[in-house]
Amino acid sequence: MIAVRSVTGRKPGTPKVVAAAAQRRSGRTVDHGVKLLLAALLALPVAAPAATPTWAQEGYGPGRNYYNPDEPVINATTVGRLEQRWAVSTPVRPGTCTLPGPPLAAAGRLVATDPTGVTARGATTGKRLWHWSFPVRSPGRQEHFGQLALAGDRAIALTNPCDPTPGAGKAAYLTAIDTSTGAQRWRVTMNQFTTIMVIDRGVAVVGNWGGFGHDPATTTGYRVSDGVKLWQVSGYRLDRGVAAGGRVLLTSTDDRTARAVSSTTGKLLWRTEKPWKPLAAAPDGSQFLVSTDGDGVTSVDAATGKVRWSTRHDGPVAHDGRHVFLPYHRGVETFDAVTGRLIRVTPLAGRGGQPVRAGGLLYLTVDDRPPAVLDAGTGRTVATSPDMADLGQPPVIVDGWLYTTDGETLRGYTIR
Repeated sequence: MIAVRSVTGRKPGTPKVVAAAAQRRSGRTVDHGVKLLLAALLALPVAAPAATPTWAQEGYGPGRNYYNPDEPVINATTVGRLEQRWAVSTPVRPGTCTLPGPPLAAAGRLVATDPTGVTARGATTGKRLWHWSFPVRSPGRQEHFGQLALAGDRAIALTNPCDPTPGAGKAAYLTAIDTSTGAQRWRVTMNQFTTIMVIDRGVAVVGNWGGFGHDPATTTGYRVSDGVKLWQVSGYRLDRGVAAGGRVLLTSTDDRTARAVSSTTGKLLWRTEKPWKPLAAAPDGSQFLVSTDGDGVTSVDAATGKVRWSTRHDGPVAHDGRHVFLPYHRGVETFDAVTGRLIRVTPLAGRGGQPVRAGGLLYLTVDDRPPAVLDAGTGRTVATSPDMADLGQPPVIVDGWLYTTDGETLRGYTIR
């Protein structure tokens, strides 16, 4: 007996309409399975793109804690092989109040100031890419540098005249410069003199010295995207460009009280009867480190103003989240960041300057000596290249490069 096979795949005698219905059901099952598979794939965690290495403000970021947590290249095993790769002379203009400062870094560019304006250079070559010149407002009244910070694709320059001209009025300027081209994006004129600024959560918070014509101190927030004025607090000034978790700490004009306000709205968050002045903030924004007339460093809860611990003296600090580093006389002290417990004192060959933390290392300039480069975990001295003796100001360490300036020459170092 010969079996009969249907060319359509149906069993003999299966009605066509039944077969068609079966195919439709099968198709719906396949489509549903594909949708489920796509949904499952979309639900899988996707790795975020690698962050571009940056050193966007003085002291690294809005916390001014001189700590770069993302430096993997220059460390205890490689720092001895640092080699100067390029050096460029920066303009020098006698009588100006603007000196070349340590560069800022982002997207393969260095952006730095000099007595003539703001210059961008290639991070690995030092080659000049563009220059923005300080404007001349009137004969003998040229703007000079106050502060510089990077925010996204722009550099924010805070400038004012070096020597205010009597009768010419007070005027500081906030200018946004395109970091790719050097073109001006926007510009704001402010009725004040100031060199103090921090950028936090898309807002440039600018302090005003006060005291000119009996004007009270003020602090003002400007939106970085377009320069729009968002808020202003009168009677309180920003003593240093520090922000902690969306908060800035302001000191009263009479130096008797302080208050924390929101970086984005200026809204009062808490106040204290102590004239605290910010030095730095914890990397996670949970803590202010403050000073009171040079009497010590105090750790303050950034959300509440509650005191956590204090030291007996103050000075330039670095904060890496676990430890606080504080130079004192011919040594550097290491404190537990949570409890304030003194962990160790590391001797130095002279008085130490601003500490910088990156790649497991602690860098300090030392008066009339080569810089100290220490293991941040143990305090032991790490061997370094003789080229490192050229460090004049706190170094900027980012993306496998170390940059420094002595006021006349900008240098770039990397591992040979």
